[in-house]
Amino acid sequence: MAKTENSTSATTGKRPPVKLVFAAAVALALIGAGCGYLAGYFPLFSTSAGEGTAMTGKERQDSKKEDGVKADVGSEDGGHSTAEGTEAATDGKHLANNVYPLDPIVTNIAMPADVWVRFEAVIKAREPLEEDVPQQIHQDILAFLHSMRLSELTGSSAFIDLKAELLARANTRSNGKVEAIYIKTFLFE
Repeated sequence: MAKTENSTSATTGKRPPVKLVFAAAVALALIGAGCGYLAGYFPLFSTSAGEGTAMTGKERQDSKKEDGVKADVGSEDGGHSTAEGTEAATDGKHLANNVYPLDPIVTNIAMPADVWVRFEAVIKAREPLEEDVPQQIHQDILAFLHSMRLSELTGSSAFIDLKAELLARANTRSNGKVEAIYIKTFLFE
């Protein structure tokens, strides 16, 4: 009998109380929520800061105010306000600081053919682009999205890969003049 008592007590072992497990789970959830909040409030890299520098909330507000002042003053090459520059991106006009809004793209993808994509973007160039280059980049993006498969557009790194591919195509078309592509809308239906 002594053997059976030892073998049963060794296999049962003590488990932590349910309250302790629940408290640990709640604590981990709160820590995760706090980290998520802080990651959203203090982004590691901000595109509005320029060269990938970190910005605090105050710096972001100051940057937005400065952008608003620049928009009211107008662009450097002719005094046109940004409202006039947004009227026709395909006519070679652009916003201040070599920013070119592209026309919205609505197309279906290759596989499955019944999935549609709406895509809107803005390109920022290092120097002014020729009149027809933004429209050519627009057509390249349209052709690229039309050839994509849904499996290539989903996943954890698909958006990053898509931005890198679009930037490479835009730089090929513009002879390396495009600095960044900012995606405003990317929807599937």
